[in-house]
Amino acid sequence: MPYVWLLTSSVSSTTSKTCFELTSSVLSTTSKQCFEQPAASFLVYSLIFIEY
Repeated sequence: MPYVWLLTSSVSSTTSKTCFELTSSVLSTTSKQCFEQPAASFLVYSLIFIEY
């Protein structure tokens, strides 16, 4: 029984670690792009807004 618990614990730990790292990576990339290209982003959003 403890073995099953250990396995489950390990899997869930690995999963949440992966999710956390992926989220951090995405957020990091997103904010980097936002800081690097604020004008381009603004232009794109303006065009999309005007289209609709």
